[in-house]
Amino acid sequence: MILITGIPRSRTSLTAAIFNECGAYFCPADDMVGPHPTNILGFFESKKVRYELQRPYFKRIGFDPMARTSLPLAKDIIIDPTWNERFFKAIPGCTAHKEAKMLLYWEQWHHAFPDAKWVIVRRNRAEILESVDKLTPWMRGKLKRNQWEKWIDHHLMRMEEMKKSVDWCEIDTGRLVQGGCEEIQHNIEWCGLEWRDDAKELVMPEYTYQVKK
Repeated sequence: MILITGIPRSRTSLTAAIFNECGAYFCPADDMVGPHPTNILGFFESKKVRYELQRPYFKRIGFDPMARTSLPLAKDIIIDPTWNERFFKAIPGCTAHKEAKMLLYWEQWHHAFPDAKWVIVRRNRAEILESVDKLTPWMRGKLKRNQWEKWIDHHLMRMEEMKKSVDWCEIDTGRLVQGGCEEIQHNIEWCGLEWRDDAKELVMPEYTYQVKK
């Protein structure tokens, strides 16, 4: 299993699109969260997993299902031993899963898939903040600037905790959108997939957004 995660607005969807082009299977087309003006290739996330597993899980442990105003810590995680079974019931034959929120309850996913290859997607902090503020309606206006800073810090803390327990690689999407595909190619091959040069065509101008100086 390949698990792709990162702080929201880090281009996890672009990363998943490239993995999909190189042979990873996320979910059937009719189950995929579709394109959006801020995610033109689609989210490469299963609606069944989002609405039948992730959101009910966050409600169960007492946190915001949208992961904006309250975020879980390691002590808050309750392991569901049926997660693997429920996941494959929702998406039979799946070989990859992408979900930014997975970073916040990674222990559950690690328990369900202890041998998974984790792909951590990174993006410049200032660009994440700019993207949250200007390009993401469901996040905009929920928190003030200093609160978004703490929101990022929380994700980074959980990321560092995760790195101590899982088998992981990292992708810097800042380099990726400027044409640097060597890193993602190496990581795709590390995950047991075959790189396809056609995947470079997915890095379109819409994904080269940078913070204005």
